Amino acid sequence: MADKTEFEKLKALYQGKDMSECFATLHLTHTKELEIVKKELSTVKEKVAVLDSFAENINAEWETLQNETLVKIRETVKEEEHKRIQLEMWGRKWNLIIRGIEGELTEKPRDTEKALRSFMVQKLGIQEQQVKTMIFAAVHRLPGGIAQKRNVIVRFISLMDREDIMYAATKLPRGSGYSIVPDMPPAISEIRGKLLQQRKALPEEEKKNVKLVYIREYPFVVLKARQRANVK
Repeated sequence: MADKTEFEKLKALYQGKDMSECFATLHLTHTKELEIVKKELSTVKEKVAVLDSFAENINAEWETLQNETLVKIRETVKEEEHKRIQLEMWGRKWNLIIRGIEGELTEKPRDTEKALRSFMVQKLGIQEQQVKTMIFAAVHRLPGGIAQKRNVIVRFISLMDREDIMYAATKLPRGSGYSIVPDMPPAISEIRGKLLQQRKALPEEEKKNVKLVYIREYPFVVLKARQRANVK
């Protein structure tokens, strides 16, 4: 029905006209329609160009986000994390953790302190008079360690006393069952554990020449080659 109606319109349009007039009319009609199509196509191309430009800008912004912004954010987060750990390390620098002293987790802090002072004299070889003058802010057992030898954490009032204990610990014979380490945040304890595993995996001769060293900046623990004495 629609085709018939269109046919009648076209018939009326060209009725009474010669062939040249019909072709001229047809040409003008097609030309107008073509111009409309060209305009619509031009509009579509402009929209596509705008979308392409927008896509390029989005891609550029995404690359900047990935290559610059996210990198800076990660670096900032890492720096802030290191600062936080450094502050925590500073707060713990008066503390030491001592392993191997006999005692139960449920014992009273006074009993732990007595066992600690006895250990300092008998095992570390520190003069009894010096040990008596040491003042501790806190001494108590930790859940970690062997059941009958729970680890002891001690917080010193004097950093000089702490350093004396650390120095004396270096003279403990290998295999004594005792050890003294700084109190560290979990993140640094994890790094320390990995470094000790790395050292353990070294060949025996190489292992003797490498030691764990505590430093003042992040990561606070490193493996370092021992300095060899000069042979004259």
